[in-house]
Parts: sequence; structure tokens; C-alpha cells
Amino acid sequence: MNYYLLGFLLITFNVTAQTPKLTLSLIASGLNRPTDVAVISSGQQLVSQTDGKIRLIKNGVVQTIPFLDLSAKIRDVTWEGIMGFTLHPNYAGNGYIYVHYSNSIMTSVFARYTRKSTNPDEADPNSEVILLTIPYPDGGHRSGHIAFGPDGYLYITTGDSSSGARGPISNADKLAQQLAQNLQDLHGKVLRIDVNIGNPYAIPPTNPYTTPGDGIPDEVYALGLRNPWRWSFDRQTGNFWVGDIGQDGWEELNFTAADALATQNYGWPCYEGSHQYRTDCSTSATYHMPLLDYTGYNSGQSASITGGFVYRGSAYPNLQGWYIYGDYERGTYWTLKRETNGSFQQIQQTITESTKPVSFGEGPDGDLYVLSFSEGKLYQIGSFLVNAVAENGTVSTAGGVAIPNVISNDNINGAPATLGTGGNATLSQSGIWPTGFMLDPVTGSVNVAAGTAPGSYSITYQLCDKLTAIPTCATAVDVVTVTASAKPDLVSLIYARPSTVNGTSDITLVIDVVELTAQATTGLITVKISKDAKINLSFAPEATFVGNRSVQNSLWAFNNTDPSYYILTTSQSITAGDRLSFGFNGVLNPKATVGLVAISAVIVAGSGGEVNVNNNTDADRIEYFAQ
Repeated sequence: MNYYLLGFLLITFNVTAQTPKLTLSLIASGLNRPTDVAVISSGQQLVSQTDGKIRLIKNGVVQTIPFLDLSAKIRDVTWEGIMGFTLHPNYAGNGYIYVHYSNSIMTSVFARYTRKSTNPDEADPNSEVILLTIPYPDGGHRSGHIAFGPDGYLYITTGDSSSGARGPISNADKLAQQLAQNLQDLHGKVLRIDVNIGNPYAIPPTNPYTTPGDGIPDEVYALGLRNPWRWSFDRQTGNFWVGDIGQDGWEELNFTAADALATQNYGWPCYEGSHQYRTDCSTSATYHMPLLDYTGYNSGQSASITGGFVYRGSAYPNLQGWYIYGDYERGTYWTLKRETNGSFQQIQQTITESTKPVSFGEGPDGDLYVLSFSEGKLYQIGSFLVNAVAENGTVSTAGGVAIPNVISNDNINGAPATLGTGGNATLSQSGIWPTGFMLDPVTGSVNVAAGTAPGSYSITYQLCDKLTAIPTCATAVDVVTVTASAKPDLVSLIYARPSTVNGTSDITLVIDVVELTAQATTGLITVKISKDAKINLSFAPEATFVGNRSVQNSLWAFNNTDPSYYILTTSQSITAGDRLSFGFNGVLNPKATVGLVAISAVIVAGSGGEVNVNNNTDADRIEYFAQ
């Protein structure tokens, strides 16, 4: 006997990173034992019921008149009725709907109905075209999920026809179980037909069992299923997922890679899950083992797996690529992500709503839905989402705030993220941050220390919600660009007036210290004014004008102790592109001589933080004559 088990790594963990945390949003209630859902659009859904009716839901309101009423054909309106249905891929154009129902003589009927041309809210019950009928005993496993595959063909899964009795089984059930391994019987199989041609259908040319005279129905595509309750194709990859309800020991979830479904033998009744169930099976068969199984009825609690879908919508990025399925009896939901190497991680979800997930559905936009059987409710599946958006910033080497608030565009489940007492989020550094970078967890600001070297720095922060017991977190990588600080550049401009004197005369001397680079000065500024024996200068500390020029003498400190220079200092910052001036009144006494006197103003190197000393000196002169 041959079998293969897909290698896997099962990881169950608390959600402490940006992983799915399912939410259910109620769309409609008041349904009567719903069994399956098909989505026409985001505002319109169809739901089948065990009473033989399909109800139309428009914008959350269950319409009074059924979309399709087959109740007259149904015998058991409690547990059977309509078991599954699906819309044709071109439903908008042809209005075809394919239904599996259990009729009054307990036969499974697979039929096509057509939407009314005069009323798109109803299907015509008289338009029935029966595709296929499969007899079942009363209470036998029917499965009967029906849906289109990515190849455009209609797929049907069938149950093995054995009863759902627990514990020791009857000889009749043993015989029924064996039908799943009997290729010449339609029970316990995956069937594939082409409903786009033929009357009422054709066999796809690539079906694997079409040899004339082999006794195998041409519809058979795969085998070895007990009660496959809901399956799906991943709309992006084409991979096939199916949940198969076990007998007493094991519930199983099967995964089959795209284009590998044909001839697969899922093992029942030789195997229940990955565990041998019967010993009278063929030793030459190759069995496809499940991706995972979990304990069922024998574990002391009921179990009934409900297969689901891989999320491929766009509304919840953290759900992308996760398979969502559940257990009807336990009211449990799981999210599972399978890697290409066969390993997977699985998270058991905490759902606040009391539900019995009987069927999942997928909309045209990839949104997912779930039906709760006993509660009669339809929900849309979502995910609690923490969204962290990068906020880049720039700061100079002088340091300061690079990003005022890293979470300014972040949100917690759709609401703006807020910090501090009463906020909905917490903020922290993630990983090792560059030296000199600091995050304020209360304001969300990123500060950079002065002297940080120019360059581009990546910093990662983590945002977590405060609304749930187990926080959901997200990270974002911000880029902070540190630019070289522009240095102030000071120039001195000296004005000696008048420029010519005869004999002893009054003069004025004004010095403008001008910042050229639009960068404010920092620190002490020192200016030296050369002394000359022919000139006697006096500094008035409160002067605001010298001659006709504005000065700010009160901001300068005057020192006359140096024999060669008058020295003036200030710690006042000269703002970008501005000037700070001082001035003297004085007397020039030429005595009995004629000539020129030159007066220079020198800004001491490094004043105000400047580095350019090439323009720090200016000079002016006065020509004098003896009287």
C-alpha cells in the first residue's frame, strides 16, 4: 500500500505581529437553516436553505419573495433541501444558476435554472434542466458542493452515501463506505462536466477516465472522499482545497496543487485523515494524505469541518494568501497560510459572535462571506487591521525634529491611530536604531541629535493596537535624511564718514556685520577695529543711530583695553540674511600733516559658527589735510 503525506510544520501562536485577526460583520439575519451562499455583487447575495428556497439579499435585507422556491420538491426540509448551488461565470449574461437539491425520493438532483428575463430578482422554477441524478439512502452523506473551476468546467463533490451514525457501523455502511474507492460508482468522488456544450452537458476531453468499456463513469475526476463539505479553488493559483468530514476519529483538510487534481485518491475509507481506518484496502493504491487533520468525535467533542477559501481580495492586506476555514460543530475558525515548500502556519481565531459556520462564499472582488446555520445569519469576513504608513523626514546635522509624528497617517482598524492615555495604540522602536535617533512614544516624534553625520538612515517603528486582548501590530520603515548644516558666513562692511577732512574734524564710523548664507549665527561674534593715533573714537552703548545709519550698539559689548584694536563682541544671533551693526563717533586730528588714515574691521575667525574667513575683513579710509 502506497501513500504520501504532504510535509508540514504546524505552528499555532498568539497574534503579536501583523497576522490575521478575523472579524465578522453581519449582513443579514432571519435566514432559515442556510446551507450555501453565492455572491452576485457586494450588495447582493443569494443564500440557499434546507426548506428548498434560495433567498435574495439586497443591501442587507432578505427579500420577501424567494429567488427560487423548490420546496414542493423537497422531503426533508430540516437537514437536506438545497445542499449547494452556484452561479454560472457568465451569470450576468445568461442568468444560469446550478442547484443541488435532495428531492422527495431522497435522490440528489443537480439541475440548471434560469433567471427570469422580466425580473432579475427571481429565477424561473419551470426552467429546470436536470443535469445529473444520484440516488442516496435516507440520511446518507451527500456532500453535493457544486461550483465552477478556473478551467470553466463544473465540479461536483459527492458523499460516500454512508450514514452519519457514530460508533460501530453497520454492514450497510461498510459497503457504502467502499463506494468511495469504487471508480465505477459516483459516490465519494469529484466529478467534472462541461455545461457550456452538450445536452445537458459534455465530458471534458481531459477527464482521466474516459476509456470506452472501462465501466467508469466519464464524469469521475478524483476519488476517496467521505463527506467533502465545501471546497474551493484558489482563484490566483488554481490550487484545490477541500474539507472532508471524518467518521469518528479525524477531520481532514486536503490541499492539491493546481492541475494535479485528476485521479487523486484522498484515501477514504482506507484512511481517515492521515490515519489508517480499514485494513481491507488495496495495497497497490496511492493515497493523497491531507495537509492536516484534527481529532473528531472520539476526542470527546463533536467535529465537522467546513472548507473555505484563500483570501484574494484587496480590502484586508493582512489576509492576503491566507486560507480561511472552520468547524461547524465547534463554531471554530482558523486561518492558514501554506508555503510553497509545504510547511504552513495556522492560527485559531477568536470570534466574539456565536456562529456555526456551515458554508463560506467568495465574491467577485475576492471578499469572503460565511453562513451561520443555526443562527440563520450571513456575515462578511474581515480582519482587524493595523496600518502603519512610512513617514519620511529630513533634518540637518544641527539636529532636531526629523519627523513630527510617525503615525500621522496610521490607523487602527480604520480609525486614526492615537497615542497616550485614552489613545487606541502604542508606539515603540523596532530593531536597533542608529545612534542619535530617538522616538518619543507619547508624541510620535523622531528626534536626531546634533552632530549626526550626513546620510540616509532607515528606522523601523512598531504600532500596536490597545483595543484587543492580544494586540495586533504593524511596522513601518521610515527614512530620515540628515543633510550637512549650512554654516553662517559673516562679512564686515565699514563706513567712515566724511571721506575727506580739513583740520580737526568730527567723524563717524559704522560697521555692519552681515550674514550671507541664510543661516543664523550661533555663539559669540567678535569684531576688531584697528586703532590710529590721529583718531579718537567713542562708543555710546545706547546709540541707535550714528550719523544717519541705524545701529544696535546696545547688543554689543565694547572693550578698549587692547593697544591696537577696539574689540566688540555679541552673543546675539544674526538671523539668516540679516545684519547687526554698531558705530562710533570720533574726532580726527591731522595736526600739521597731510595723508590718508585707513581703518579696518576684522571679524575673528569662527565667530557665530562661520567657517569661511576669506571675507572677514573690510577697510575704509579718510583723506585729511592740515588746516
